[in-house]
Amino acid sequence: GGDYPDRLRARAAPFTAVYTTLFNLVRHYNGFPALVVRDIGPDAITELHRLAGPAGLILQGKSPGDEDLEHLQKLSGSLKLSLGLPLPVRDAAALSDRFTAISRLIGRNIPTGLFYVSDGEISHDTPAEVLHDLIARIQGA
Repeated sequence: GGDYPDRLRARAAPFTAVYTTLFNLVRHYNGFPALVVRDIGPDAITELHRLAGPAGLILQGKSPGDEDLEHLQKLSGSLKLSLGLPLPVRDAAALSDRFTAISRLIGRNIPTGLFYVSDGEISHDTPAEVLHDLIARIQGA
């Protein structure tokens, strides 16, 4: 939540030690060290990257607006950090709008460090048509 940067700063030393070690192990085996984070802003992303050095962050929670998407794209490039941008699969109307905005940004900035992720788990009762439509749109993007 909103107090994430403060909680991170309060535990920076043990956090950095643990995650740096884990990420080094993942990289050793040619893996991609990424963290799933919820509702954090650009400043917290920068600080988290500085402290732990993940290769990517999967952003969950707050759906970034168009200006935020542009800023995240620039942040991704400057930090050399991949960012998973959340798609609200549970809400078909919001899903379409968010997909269009993210696709437009990715299409203008190839190669990019941005990729699609669902905003949390996809519910078992999500209509298959919603998922089929999303897959078709991703393949056509």
